[in-house]
Amino acid sequence: MFRLLRDDSAATTVLEALATGQRIPVRGEKEMELKLGNMTYLHNVMVADIMNDYILGLDFMRKYCCEIDVKQGVLKCGQEELFMEGEDLPIRQRPRRLLVAREKEVEIMVKGMVKDGVIDPSSSPRCSPVVLVKKKDGSMRFCVDYRRLDDVKKKDSYPLTRIDDTLDMLTGVKWFSTLDLKSSYWQVEIDPKEKEKTAFSTGKGLW
Repeated sequence: MFRLLRDDSAATTVLEALATGQRIPVRGEKEMELKLGNMTYLHNVMVADIMNDYILGLDFMRKYCCEIDVKQGVLKCGQEELFMEGEDLPIRQRPRRLLVAREKEVEIMVKGMVKDGVIDPSSSPRCSPVVLVKKKDGSMRFCVDYRRLDDVKKKDSYPLTRIDDTLDMLTGVKWFSTLDLKSSYWQVEIDPKEKEKTAFSTGKGLW
């Protein structure tokens, strides 16, 4: 989402290069507000004759202290907050019983998340239960049942793109590529003061 803050700057003959090496003219610069999730950034944007979506470069990442963790494959840029409706009372649910055959598997998953810096031991008054969901390949997906938390969380009414509109945009396209984020929900960092709301338990500790 963009909001114009000032008039267009004067035209310029600056040329930029695409990844293919093709040179493209830049018409000028514009100071704009960039809204990413709940975060708003003020940044100078170069206007070029390209049909693609905007590209955030190293200048933006330096200015707003975005961190790229090459080892973990994580980009950190801002933190999300969980806004609650009305009185924010702690929600505490009992851990769900796991099959004995799955307990060791869950323990390994938790240790892996701790090692990767995704979770930490918690002393939160809140607690949501862990749920294992079977994937198509037969392996188990580690999930947390946050439905009780969602019931009291303010809903984000920002509209998602319609699938049929997205398919219409692909008309005439010949080349396709996919980008799959590993454990995509881990890519969204929670504000430290909000983390206690996301606490969960496997029955052997609170995280």
